[in-house]
This record gives sequence, structure tokens and C-alpha cells, in this order.
Amino acid sequence: PPELKMKNDVLEKIKGKIQFHNLTGKNNLLKIMPRLDILYLIRIQKERLGVKLKERPPQITIFTPGFLKNAKPNLKILHCLPRTRELDRRIDKTPFAYYFEQAKNGLWIRMALLEKILKNTQ
Repeated sequence: PPELKMKNDVLEKIKGKIQFHNLTGKNNLLKIMPRLDILYLIRIQKERLGVKLKERPPQITIFTPGFLKNAKPNLKILHCLPRTRELDRRIDKTPFAYYFEQAKNGLWIRMALLEKILKNTQ
């Protein structure tokens, strides 16, 4: 939904540094899938949409294994977790699923940051 699209000021900052596609919809995703190295999926964040979510439920594309038929062999799928219905659990068993590794690495980063913060406050 428009409320969750990346803001223009952020897009301007990354322009020219990475190729970024703010895609919605099955056809758009199928068209670009063979070119992707990284696919970052997000969940519908009820806490960000609040009342608007009840007024206008968002149309979402459920990412299923069918999307992967033309994917590069080295594609990594990332997701912030927890997921709702946007990411089919069958993807978990594919070599493309990298979100559990992403979560594990995030844990180590947070632990390192906390250690650094605590050492600097003593």
C-alpha cells in the first residue's frame, strides 16, 4: 500500500548507489525476478497503518515458491520477521531463504552493540 512505500527522500539518498525496485503486484515481481540478487520482503505493519488498515485493507501479494522458477541461483530472500501472510512457509525450505540467518546475525550485532555501550558507560 502507498503508506508503506519507501519515502522519496530515502530513495534520493540511495539513487545511483544500488538499483532499487519498489514493487507491488505479482506481474511486476515475476518480470524482475530473474535480475534480483536480493529480495527484501516486508510485512503489513498494522502498528504503522492504524485505523487506515481497517478502512482499506491492503492488497498484498503472497510470495510463494512459484515466484522462484526464474530466480538466480544465488538469490537471497530477506524479511524482517515476524511474518504474517505475505511469505509462504514453503520458502523456508529453499536455498533462497536467508531471513533466519539475517535474524541470527542481527542478534550478534545487537549483542556486540550492547557490550560496547555497557563498556563505555563504566
